[in-house]
Amino acid sequence: MPPSLRVGLVAGEASGDTLGADLIEALRALAPGASFFGVAGPKMTAAGCDTWEPAESLAVMGLFEIVRDLPRLLRLRRRIRRAFEAERPDVFVGIDAPEFNLGLARDLRRRGTPTVQYVSPQVWAWRQGRVRGMRDAVDLVLCLLPFEKSFYDEQGVRAEFVGHPLADRIPLVIDRAAAREALGLSATARLVALLPGSRRGEVSRLAGDFAATVRWLALHRPGLEFIAPMASAATRRLFSAVLEAQHAVDSQVLLPGGYRLEWVGEFGNLQEAIARLGVAVPLSLALIVLLLYLNFSSLRDALLAASVIPMALLGGILALWLSGTPFSVSSAIGFVALFGIAAMD
Repeated sequence: MPPSLRVGLVAGEASGDTLGADLIEALRALAPGASFFGVAGPKMTAAGCDTWEPAESLAVMGLFEIVRDLPRLLRLRRRIRRAFEAERPDVFVGIDAPEFNLGLARDLRRRGTPTVQYVSPQVWAWRQGRVRGMRDAVDLVLCLLPFEKSFYDEQGVRAEFVGHPLADRIPLVIDRAAAREALGLSATARLVALLPGSRRGEVSRLAGDFAATVRWLALHRPGLEFIAPMASAATRRLFSAVLEAQHAVDSQVLLPGGYRLEWVGEFGNLQEAIARLGVAVPLSLALIVLLLYLNFSSLRDALLAASVIPMALLGGILALWLSGTPFSVSSAIGFVALFGIAAMD
């Protein structure tokens, strides 16, 4: 391996950051002069990666987050692709985040850059036809699970089983007393772990429910203690802010029996509206298909007419992007109307 190895990296979320940092350390042991650059988290940055964009930029989940952030993600991928084309790394490694990385890898591979996907998407579990796209996008897949290599061997895709770095760090038998001592926790405390996730979007949605649950448990089980390991400083700040706000209100507001406190206001209303849209939009799509079926008396014709809906979705996203309009509850309602109009036409 040449000492001047230059590696382009794109990691998504906290888990990809952990894998990326270990990868950097392993490659540096083989090629001390190697350089690394791309989309990275704090651990990869600490390991010496030149960070163009934080890994948290790719951490989205759920239909509405993806629709809202899709224009930004497309712009980001275009900008990152151009930066890699200018830098011309010896190899590009996409770490997890296949929705983002595989398209980027395909573009870079067509321009002559060797490409690697570290962490296989679960193509072996569902939609196995996606493996054809991976064959076009990457030269090598690094697999965390041993059976994944056999699957790719059968599909004619080069793959290697590398395991998971955490398997070398987490002992098979846990010393609970030592772990509690390292965390400064009592050996006899009754602990409840709070695990709201690693993405800022899910933490912001779930923090209020976690805080309410902690409040209820603390009231009915006074002996409990709570710990909340966070994936990043940003999610820690977000989660802590909600817990502190709840605590401040609870310590100053005394409610008589039979009353309860609910958080309201613009943020609360927005979260409630988004939760309702998560039900309303799929129901609306199902209703559109049902009405088409009743009109045509044919499921095939109904599905054929409904096939225009994905094109309407892409058109709506393009319109938001071109106009610079952020995705909102009003936009989501507009999408439902757009779907209906597209199906009628």
